[in-house]
Amino acid sequence: MRGKARLKILLVDPPFGPETPSLALALLSALALQLGHSCDVLHWNLVVAGLCNGAGDTEDAGRYGVLTNANWFPFNEWAFRPALFAPDPHTELRATLGLSRRAIELSDGPATLRALWQVRRQHEALVEEAAQRAVGADVVGISTSYFQNVPALALARRIKKHEPHTQVILGGANCSSPMGEALFDHFDFVDAVFLGEAETTFPAYLDNLVRNRPAPIRSVLQRGLTTPTTPAPLTDLDTLPTPDFTSWLDQRNAANRTRTVPTGVPLEASRGCWWGAKHACAFCGLNADNRTYRQKSLARLTNEVREVERATATKAVFMTDNCMSPEVVRTKTLTSATTRLFFEVRASLRRDELRDLAERGISMVQPGIESFDSDLLRLMNKGTRSATNVEFLRNAMEFGVWTTYNLLYDLPGEDRTWYQSSAHRIPLLEHLMPPNGLVHLQYQRYSEYVDHPGDYGIELRPSKDYSLLYPWSEDQYENLAYLFERTDQVTAQAPGFEDLGRAIGSWRSAYGREPRLEMEGTPDQLVINDTRSNFGPRVVTFDGLAAQVLAALAHRRALPGLLRALRAREFSSTPDEVTAILDALELDGLVWRDDCRDAPTWWVALPLLQHATERPTLDHAMLSQPAASGASR
Repeated sequence: MRGKARLKILLVDPPFGPETPSLALALLSALALQLGHSCDVLHWNLVVAGLCNGAGDTEDAGRYGVLTNANWFPFNEWAFRPALFAPDPHTELRATLGLSRRAIELSDGPATLRALWQVRRQHEALVEEAAQRAVGADVVGISTSYFQNVPALALARRIKKHEPHTQVILGGANCSSPMGEALFDHFDFVDAVFLGEAETTFPAYLDNLVRNRPAPIRSVLQRGLTTPTTPAPLTDLDTLPTPDFTSWLDQRNAANRTRTVPTGVPLEASRGCWWGAKHACAFCGLNADNRTYRQKSLARLTNEVREVERATATKAVFMTDNCMSPEVVRTKTLTSATTRLFFEVRASLRRDELRDLAERGISMVQPGIESFDSDLLRLMNKGTRSATNVEFLRNAMEFGVWTTYNLLYDLPGEDRTWYQSSAHRIPLLEHLMPPNGLVHLQYQRYSEYVDHPGDYGIELRPSKDYSLLYPWSEDQYENLAYLFERTDQVTAQAPGFEDLGRAIGSWRSAYGREPRLEMEGTPDQLVINDTRSNFGPRVVTFDGLAAQVLAALAHRRALPGLLRALRAREFSSTPDEVTAILDALELDGLVWRDDCRDAPTWWVALPLLQHATERPTLDHAMLSQPAASGASR
């Protein structure tokens, strides 16, 4: 390419990434504009989403969002395979049979299958239309993360065929080492691959093009050049420009998608994971290049959030941070009164911290709950206990914080009876926000499971699904794989999994009827209103020692300390009352054993106290434990 003072740049966000704007491309676009270049962003994912979702409120509405998750891998990417590789009848037959099975297995299968076939039938036109947008561009940068490889490569190949002098480059999570090197080695129509964070390397690459002086750039693979591949992550996030979301807003509006795709924009307060840097969750495959934690100054963060609010008229800001920093927990309001802020948080946030976040506009969170069994949480290296997770949900409910989370299953080293125990506990939680579902554990590249499988007693190989995408042997696509599978076991549904799955389904159904478990009154007399399916409806009054114990538990007083206080006669009561309470609180099977060691709450102890106080008007068998049918009514 001849040197040019001003480059024409096109950045592309392919399917099957989410319909929300790409923060990475919004940042690179802003950087290119700062340098005086012409830069546009093609949100190709919006085009494909419009095709998948159809018009209005049809059954297909929202199908694209389903296709962006792992349940439909590899068939989402497979839809674009013919634009990248020559037809292979054997692979096509295997993929078609596998796709049919997947559609039968999943509850949303038929509608999603219909949307996927729409993409498959029109893949040629979709790739060609996107390639035409690149005509005349000096540089086309294509982002690829998770399930975007095949469509990204198909587009790169087509652009290079039409415009051989255009520089076609790749970046994104799928380009982290060794995946980036594999992409560079296998696909010679790609001119450069950016292995790590590109906010410093992308401007340097553009500068070399302007000067017409190709030169090595650390962590950027270029044809004919040798360079160190270890990325150098950005250290000062305050030097980044404010992301530019103009192109996304324009393309969404032009596609008449303002109703189906609300204006929600991603921003970041930090990179890396402050918790993972010292105690990585075993399953987490994020932060491939560097877990080193870096964060923006609070002043810069606040200004950026408000600037983006004004520029986009957004009512929701989604922070991409792996984990909210302690500094943000303590900061003042980040948004206007009408904008909701979303963060991923640790479930160990205290009650007062969660209250303060709600008051500051952070009304949507994703806590890393993962399980309600402490033994499973230990296997994951979560650093939390089930009581911590349950208490978080109670506090979130109290302060009106919307919570989204999943539960994981099928972990190395587990005892599957733990899932059955969790299933029996679920009715106690019916009044709290339920999980989205029970999700099978994924073995993701860069996780502790994949980096050190021997430490967990497992053997892994790249997912066989990649053989439906790439016409090579396993050893050839191994370094392209992000997902892995075990070779030392045959995974199948087990009674514990099924019991927990049914319990979660019942929980989600019951939650729609707004069950309640509420307490009011004084420490000497408390009134409980309970409408949970397996315990109510009922209104129960407690006084004396029982009321004092409940009041103590409501203020996060640990059970061991409460037991000591009872034995020391710190509560005004008769010896018989103390004995009854002590016996009830120490009964095996009637209290979560990890709650005995951690921080129980009054609604966990409620059935025990009712059992201990021997109130003649109560059905003690029902109150002391969930019904025998678990989560059923």
